[in-house]
Amino acid sequence: IYKIMKKLIFGITILSVLASCKPKKDENAKLPFDVWTEDVQNIVVNEEGIIRGMELGMPGTQINKELAKLEVKEDNYAYFQADLNAAEFFDIEYFMVEDTLKKVEIEIYPSNDSRTPQLLVELESYFENKFGASMQGFDDFKIWNAKNSRGKNVTIGVRYEIPVAANEVSKVKIKAELTEW
Repeated sequence: IYKIMKKLIFGITILSVLASCKPKKDENAKLPFDVWTEDVQNIVVNEEGIIRGMELGMPGTQINKELAKLEVKEDNYAYFQADLNAAEFFDIEYFMVEDTLKKVEIEIYPSNDSRTPQLLVELESYFENKFGASMQGFDDFKIWNAKNSRGKNVTIGVRYEIPVAANEVSKVKIKAELTEW
């Protein structure tokens, strides 16, 4: 009996050691871009840069993919509207200073008020995955502070916007800009 107990204790000890040696889940692992909803993919475009494949601080001449679609283009401002899906759309504004992209604002117009919280949660989840934990910012923005590829400070914010007029629906606003923090 003593030998059996000794073997049993030895076996349990080995199993405990092996179980504790299994690799831990990498909490910093990011989900691949293709797992996000089609709405998030249509708004964000790809995982490069901060938003829509753009890197804040990049020269305005490097945003050629977007420039081809622009409806309004002035020296330091560019705008266009894109379809999110058959029933919904979003506006994108680019703000440049001395031909350098400083800020991007996106307003998403859901087809009805019940869609707004869903889009908000999807986008917040995407940015949480990309940039880590958020904090509550000014004007009800949930914000993330990050660094762009050039090491410059960037703030990304997402918020729910309540309709002002009776004929409007709520919307989601994304703001990304170079900041000093």
